[in-house]
Amino acid sequence: MRQVGARYCCLEAICELLESIALEEKALANLINSEADKLRAVISSKQIPLTPENFVAVQREVVSMLQAIIKFQILLQYKLEDLLEVCRQQPTPKHINAVKPAARYKEFL
Repeated sequence: MRQVGARYCCLEAICELLESIALEEKALANLINSEADKLRAVISSKQIPLTPENFVAVQREVVSMLQAIIKFQILLQYKLEDLLEVCRQQPTPKHINAVKPAARYKEFL
């Protein structure tokens, strides 16, 4: 009985890790959208003249943010690969209802 409980805890931990990866991915998507909005605002701005210098400055900021996002994305990829490896090694107990945890993640679909 103790091992079944340990397996269940491991499955819960896997679900929690997967949820954290999904939330981090969602946050990165929001950052990317913000950078796109920044570029649109600069291009369509009537108040600040769009000089090559202004555009290059904003472009550098966007590139810097996207580089940071890419680095974080690589870390998330490693995290997901490690999680998948753990899932492959972890036998699923037959008596645990997998439908209930899946319902928690419908908001991400």
